[in-house]
Amino acid sequence: MAYPVGAPATPAGVTAAYSPGGYVQIDWTLNVEYDLSGYNLYRSETLGGDMVKINAQPEPAPPYQDDNVNPGRYLVLLHDRGGPLR
Repeated sequence: MAYPVGAPATPAGVTAAYSPGGYVQIDWTLNVEYDLSGYNLYRSETLGGDMVKINAQPEPAPPYQDDNVNPGRYLVLLHDRGGPLR
């Protein structure tokens, strides 16, 4: 079995859009790494502020719905079978 060498690709195509339904929908392009176990999502409500994880478990695929609607920035990181990646 071949094992990955180096870090996985950064999730691409990340978008966050407000929905008239009162939530923010976060979307991204799926990665193809075989040991990927999901994605963790983070939000900062201030520019340069701390990023706070907003999902309880790694999300298997996009999209993610954030019901805590506040202005802010989002970050999507991979979570592989070995643990979270930074």
